[in-house]
Amino acid sequence: MIELVASALKSLQHDPLYNKPLLAALNAARWQWHDSVCCASSGFQSPEVRALWAQHREYAPGDFSVPGLAGGLNVSAAAFVNAVAICRDEACEGLAIAHGRPGVAIIAALAYLQGFEQSKIVDALEICASQLPASLYLPVSQGSLSRNTYLGHSAWLGLMATISAAAGIGAPRGAAQSYAQMILQRQDPAAIAIHATWLIGQSYWKPYACVRHVQYGASAALTLRQQIVDPDSIDAIRLHVYPEAIAYCGNRAPRQLISAQFSLSHGIAAMLRFGALGPYQYRHEALADPVVQRLEAMVQLIARPVTEHPPGPLARGADLEIRCDGQWLRASVQGIDGDPGQPASVAQRVEKFMKYCNGDAAMLRPGGSSAQFTSFVQAEIGRWAEAVKFSGARVD
Repeated sequence: MIELVASALKSLQHDPLYNKPLLAALNAARWQWHDSVCCASSGFQSPEVRALWAQHREYAPGDFSVPGLAGGLNVSAAAFVNAVAICRDEACEGLAIAHGRPGVAIIAALAYLQGFEQSKIVDALEICASQLPASLYLPVSQGSLSRNTYLGHSAWLGLMATISAAAGIGAPRGAAQSYAQMILQRQDPAAIAIHATWLIGQSYWKPYACVRHVQYGASAALTLRQQIVDPDSIDAIRLHVYPEAIAYCGNRAPRQLISAQFSLSHGIAAMLRFGALGPYQYRHEALADPVVQRLEAMVQLIARPVTEHPPGPLARGADLEIRCDGQWLRASVQGIDGDPGQPASVAQRVEKFMKYCNGDAAMLRPGGSSAQFTSFVQAEIGRWAEAVKFSGARVD
């Protein structure tokens, strides 16, 4: 894998993009890789993902292996199952404008590594666009884990579309525009254009295991929890949040994993009850916890008027009010560490990595200890820097 990255970076030495934006994109990609590794490590602990691996092993065996799981898978099957594992806990990094279209990034990466001309890149994109599914939220509303197979399907689709374009299989023109009109209901979608922009810089990192809309209320709940001695003294909770958050995450009394991950009220209740919002807070015993259920039921969701939204193209944030022993406590969170423009610290990222890997770097190297992680990363980054002979690569 490192050899492929180094090869790609070598080809960029004389590219006009080979400058500070490129180095920033490389650094962001490195951290996103770390986050994906720890999220996959956690996801592979779930019975359904392990069963998915076993099912694929029967008809798609290969050389790609994961520590702790029997056998190996071929490239396409491994891409599918690993993608499902990464997003299982809803804790992985994301890019808001790419939601529903992650296969496009895979096409871009593979096409660039293989030196595609622009016409073949467009072919791959059009093949992908002509097969994008229409509904991602229906599984969430019904608590169906099939939603997590979408990213796996997208990984497979990106591979398939790129390989097909490389083989000379033609693609229809206008597939992306047709998708935008029929599914996204855009009457005048812009034509496909390949821009020299590193979108990875707009991605976000999650401190908690929940959809991004839930992060802000959960963070406010954690702040107020320090002032609350006994959760039983709470008798009213009000969350003021932007309308989109309520539209997508208004699930009440969730009893299924994915419905809870998309629940503003559960995020607040679980944070107040446990002081954390990780994979454990979605297990059956946590969802059935009587304290969590009581707190979740009293959360009132209030949409903030548009004029009260914080400025910016991706306006987020939340205001939380909790009445405890007759006194109102208030916290306002308009940004969290990990948002674009508010990067998480190295310590925060490493702490999350260790927690999700249960203190073991086994996903990086079988038998590796957590103490080896930092030196392993620094050694790999050192190899990247040596391969492309650039200055300014950061390893902190």
